[in-house]
Amino acid sequence: MSERKKILNNNYLINNGWIKVKLNNSKKSALHHAHVSILKFLKKLIPTLTCLEEYHKYIMSDNDHLEVQVLVSDYFQNKNFIYDIVYENLSNLTPFIGLDLMLQKKPYLRIARPMKIIDNIGFHRDTSYGSSPYELSLSIPLCNITKMGSLSVISKSHRWPDIDLNSKFIDSDRVTKNSKLHKLGFPYSPIIIPNTITRQANPIHTKFGEGLLFSLSLIHGQEVNKSRFTRFQTDVRLVNSLAVFNNHRSSAAEYYEQLIETPATYNARYFQAINTN
Repeated sequence: MSERKKILNNNYLINNGWIKVKLNNSKKSALHHAHVSILKFLKKLIPTLTCLEEYHKYIMSDNDHLEVQVLVSDYFQNKNFIYDIVYENLSNLTPFIGLDLMLQKKPYLRIARPMKIIDNIGFHRDTSYGSSPYELSLSIPLCNITKMGSLSVISKSHRWPDIDLNSKFIDSDRVTKNSKLHKLGFPYSPIIIPNTITRQANPIHTKFGEGLLFSLSLIHGQEVNKSRFTRFQTDVRLVNSLAVFNNHRSSAAEYYEQLIETPATYNARYFQAINTN
């Protein structure tokens, strides 16, 4: 059996639906730069803030938190930190998804304060909202977090059929379509998975300098950050450009951008373009 065949047959991601990957977090890395830049941005709003993990001690009002998160999220997306973070760590990601790689343009920035249910979106599988099972999500801590503050998953649930979940959609009483919360990644029509299922979830301690890579059909989430520290985290979706997926979600704008492309695929696209009537 070839080495390539062995990788595909024994991959932890295949069996469990998730895997932790190492990310460069040296002082000169893109990840460290993002961490420092977010802290500097926040210090303009909160001059006495010394670290991201202590954010909750300064922003206690839910209304203030929403306004700050909108500002920080816009800053994070506009600076395109995620492009450099992913590109710098391609060697640890392409074995799982391939070299024709597309990257979500506007990744979400999550800020979960300790014991604040309102800061989290709960357990879900993204394919229930129309995402493709060919897509992967990469959850990246932007500060130091403990196990109890980490994202939780139900291992192997990416192989469960939807019908077995007994889930249902409800209308949110606080999120409306195109609202600030919706644009931050909170669903306006969330799916509810019974706690008989979600209680099987376990937190995956993902440290600063690591990423949690998982299938969008995997049940994952967090109902509350049970640690003593605020969790700053981004999650970005990745997809092979040759896979089946929808690049136009709720708007006409493209959801993904091409990050890298093999010469074979580039030549194929060029040939198709010049022969399209």
